[in-house]
Amino acid sequence: MGDADLENFDPLEHLSSRTNSGVSIGDRVVCFAREERLRSTVRYTLHNTIKGMWHLVTDLKPGRYALYRNGKKIKELKVSKGDNTALFKTDKVLSKMTIRLRRF
Repeated sequence: MGDADLENFDPLEHLSSRTNSGVSIGDRVVCFAREERLRSTVRYTLHNTIKGMWHLVTDLKPGRYALYRNGKKIKELKVSKGDNTALFKTDKVLSKMTIRLRRF
């Protein structure tokens, strides 16, 4: 994304599964439910990540969530009623990163 004379574009990756849809562009990721339903668990995989990626996950049920990166719990997040989103940053550069949010 940028000016017409820009030669180097941010990497783009489409996220798609039975339950999710989304996109990763440069250091930003957005993931939302394929159907218009709030959910209590989300999982998606990114390839060729960069350091300092921001993730916005939408359509979540309110509550507390455990955040996992490649199967390892890295933090806990709170999702508020009415907002129904989680925003977090990952700080690792990995060739493949699987993100999972699970409500507890």
